[in-house]
Amino acid sequence: MPTESPQEGPYTSYNENEGRTAVPENMSPILDRPTPYLPYRGAMFHGVAPTEPSLYQAEELPDDTATTDVYHPPQEDLNPVAVRIVDTAAHEYKQWRAWQIPVNASAPCMVANRKEGQSNLRVRNFATQGTNRVWIGPDPSVSVYTGYPLAGNDEVVFSGEAPVYAIADVGVVGPVTLAVLSEFATAQ
Repeated sequence: MPTESPQEGPYTSYNENEGRTAVPENMSPILDRPTPYLPYRGAMFHGVAPTEPSLYQAEELPDDTATTDVYHPPQEDLNPVAVRIVDTAAHEYKQWRAWQIPVNASAPCMVANRKEGQSNLRVRNFATQGTNRVWIGPDPSVSVYTGYPLAGNDEVVFSGEAPVYAIADVGVVGPVTLAVLSEFATAQ
C-alpha cells in the first residue's frame, strides 16, 4: 500500500480544496488504493479562474491614486447598423394563364401542375347539368370518396402552389370539361 500524508486517507476528496495551497503530489493513476485518484478531476490548481467583465472599473486620478468600484454604464452605440428592408414582391409582375381540360371517369388526370409563385387557381366545371359532377383533390389518388365535389357550373378557388387532380363521377358518360385559370407572379 502506498504511503499517504497525514491529511490523506482512503476517502479523501479532492473536490474540496480547503486548506490546500499547493499542487497535490503526483500519484500513479493505477488503481492500487480503495478510492481512485483522478488527476485534475475537480481541482482548480491548473489554468486561470474565469473572470467576468465588470461595469465597475478602477478610476485613476491625476495624482496617481486610484479609486475603486466606480460605476461606468455601458455606452450607447450612436451609429447603429443600417437595415435595408427587402420586399419579396420587388421586380415581379402578375400573370395569368387559362386552359381547358377534359376529365372522364376512367382515371384521374392532372388539371393543374404545381407552380412556384402561384397565388390563385380557379377551377370551373363547364357542364351545364348538375349531374355532371367532378371530384378534385391534391394528388393522383383522388376518387369519389377522397375528392371535393364540383357540380356542373360551379367554381372553386385554391390559394397556394399545390397541384390539382380530378376524376369525373361514376355515372357521367363522356368527358366533362374543366376551365382552369392560374394567377402567378414572375420575376422580370
